[in-house]
Amino acid sequence: KPSSLLWNLIDNVILVAEGRVIYEGPRYDMESFFAFNSSPTPKRVSQVEHYLSVVSKLSKKKKDERSVEEWAASFKQWQEEADEDEGDMLADDIETCFPAAITTVEIRRSSQQKSKFLKKMWVMIELIKRYILQLFLNPGLLWVRFVMYSMLSLMIGLLFLGLGNKTSTTSIFSRSSVLFYSVSFFIFMVVAVLPFRVHDKAVAKKEVFNSYYHPLAHYVASTMASLLGVLILSFVVTVIMVPMAKFHAPFKFFLDMLLSLNCAEALAQMVTLLVSNYIVGIVALAGLFGFFMLLMGFMLVPSEFPVWLRWAYNVPFHTYTWRSFMYIEFSGPENVFESEEFPTGMDVLRAYEIDNVNYGRDMGVLVAYSVIIHMICVTIIIVNRKRLRRMDDVVD
Repeated sequence: KPSSLLWNLIDNVILVAEGRVIYEGPRYDMESFFAFNSSPTPKRVSQVEHYLSVVSKLSKKKKDERSVEEWAASFKQWQEEADEDEGDMLADDIETCFPAAITTVEIRRSSQQKSKFLKKMWVMIELIKRYILQLFLNPGLLWVRFVMYSMLSLMIGLLFLGLGNKTSTTSIFSRSSVLFYSVSFFIFMVVAVLPFRVHDKAVAKKEVFNSYYHPLAHYVASTMASLLGVLILSFVVTVIMVPMAKFHAPFKFFLDMLLSLNCAEALAQMVTLLVSNYIVGIVALAGLFGFFMLLMGFMLVPSEFPVWLRWAYNVPFHTYTWRSFMYIEFSGPENVFESEEFPTGMDVLRAYEIDNVNYGRDMGVLVAYSVIIHMICVTIIIVNRKRLRRMDDVVD
């Protein structure tokens, strides 16, 4: 505990018991709050000792004593009454709180406070700033993947240098395989963020529990920060790999990669909301991506799927990403090959049954895919919040 000298130098105090905020605010208002709860500091007893003893006893509460939840509710009630009070919020015996210091204190009136809407907007902005800062300061969220994506893009560029200009049959299969690898691995690497997301979920749970912000505010802020990370990763892959491999239409490649990684991030967020252990989350997300790789139409064209499973071809977002990459590479009239089997790029697309692909439509599907996942996430958050509220009501 702080000494009396140090205690008098403190401006603001937060008292927490079992995850609940018992008091938060100026030190000089604490006596008023405890007096409001019929627990004023006894004579010849240090204030800080009294406050800490009250909080420490909450974990050993007897049947006839007030619970942590009751103290937390009382704090909110005290705040509300203080906001409505036209006078100040200090204890009646101000000399007890300030032995020889302040005679009067100006208290903000409720009319001078920001509106609830502005407060929520301010909280949202602060959360966005926090998660953008976290994105750049936490190596696991961005920089580990940045290094991995850069190295793999460089390796692909060096290994398949100038591949887009080659016209042999072997180059056709190599280009198709490289595009499949790009879709599969770069998306799969999203599982690396699961440990950090699950940890952040636990932190946000405590903050939401103490009414610092609505869980949807946390979700929106983390989503916007992750979109920035996806933008950076998509850009570095495009800038390194496309010029070296001589792939076509860099902007279309970048947009396709951006939207597909955005879908992957959205799925990672959904899995985070559903699991409490990051290892379970990694296994679940990796398994889901594994199914999507099988169904995207590279290993087996759609017409060769079992009849009862053909609908599954349209489920993975990998399908729209990969076939759009393929369409970018092989649909132009300049794609003429020295191959009897595939004399033109359209012959390649027909072999994979993707000659009727519409790039713009598939990009729209990827946008809609991520929106649907985010809507599911919002639904999960709302349902969980209502469930927790019902549990609190039962406890109360």
